Amino acid sequence: MGSQVTAEQRRRMIAEAAYFRAQRRGFQDGDPIDDWLAAEAEVEHALAALQDSGPLSITQEELDHLMARAREAQLELRAEALRIRQQTQTDERSSDIAPANDEWEALSAEMRSMAPDRK
Repeated sequence: MGSQVTAEQRRRMIAEAAYFRAQRRGFQDGDPIDDWLAAEAEVEHALAALQDSGPLSITQEELDHLMARAREAQLELRAEALRIRQQTQTDERSSDIAPANDEWEALSAEMRSMAPDRK
């Protein structure tokens, strides 16, 4: 892994890559874990290539912007997975929708906490 990339930055890059994998297939017929593992391999490969090519020049502002996009992508992926799960419960006429509502509330709170980060 590239020595200039923190564990948190790596996690966020993987989250964004996983989101875009799911988005490319229209969030259909996939598994978030498979998306994560494939994205993790892509990020590791990219970081290894960067490490071999020398240091990257990026401003703090550019890095902050990329990290904010990664956080947004991760939240969007979680929201889409929750929407699909909730739709499945509705289709199956499940009466246990309360946990999903609690998850929506937690996700909404997390999104509101990010609002000051946006520029």
